[in-house]
Amino acid sequence: MTLDELIAARPTPAEFIAAHRYFNDTEYREKTHCSPNSLKYHLKNRKLVSVRRGTYVSPIIADWPDPYLLGSRLVADIGIIAYTTALHFHLGDPKPEHVIVVSDARLDRFEHLGVVYQAVKQPHPLDPYRLSGDCIRDHERSNIHFYVHTLERAIVDCLHRLDLGPGLELLWKLLWKLLSARNTLDWSAMIQHALALGDRVTIARFGGMLAHHPRFSIKSPEVRELLAHKPSSPAMMDPRANPSDCMYDARWRLRVPSSLHRLMSPGWRR
Repeated sequence: MTLDELIAARPTPAEFIAAHRYFNDTEYREKTHCSPNSLKYHLKNRKLVSVRRGTYVSPIIADWPDPYLLGSRLVADIGIIAYTTALHFHLGDPKPEHVIVVSDARLDRFEHLGVVYQAVKQPHPLDPYRLSGDCIRDHERSNIHFYVHTLERAIVDCLHRLDLGPGLELLWKLLWKLLSARNTLDWSAMIQHALALGDRVTIARFGGMLAHHPRFSIKSPEVRELLAHKPSSPAMMDPRANPSDCMYDARWRLRVPSSLHRLMSPGWRR
């Protein structure tokens, strides 16, 4: 293709805006080779709405944007839907109240139309693999592509960052439901991701939950692989819990909140 043909193939700003209901400065610059300053005319004439600096939506959906699509475009790169938001996505929630994306770009926490948006950095051990591997899926809505962490990765990530998840009790209820439905999850992928994070407390949280479900036992190969990486000293399963209101699981070296202990019974193995 000649240079003239390449130039002719580029969409004009108006064509790009008509074809993209959600986009950011980076996408616009890459596809049209035009400066974002050229958008001022379209913003002035209400052909485009600015959600925040560098992120735009069509006026057709400006009052009811898709939180997943908007969240993925709120950062300079393409944000990956992650943590509790990825759980909501896989469970079919059309409008989560909190959208978390993984991105190398900065995004200060802010609220838009009742939804809180936030960007976080990739866990350090996984930096080189941010957009690769089997833990990320490419989805499409309204002809717009966006990345979402798999359900397997989202569960393990929420066990790693409790502040970005729904809480241990809700995670246990979800795991119980999925564990009871055979062939629902890729347990090998979950184990490998937990090990890749390199955090022994996360590994113990996940391994302990597996071991406390009737489908598994402490002798299960999956559990034994995780058990080999348990914490070297006693740790809190939830650092926010009151230590005096916890039960100690010596096998995993975890102090487990009593409320979670009661919820996991009778599956609990001392």
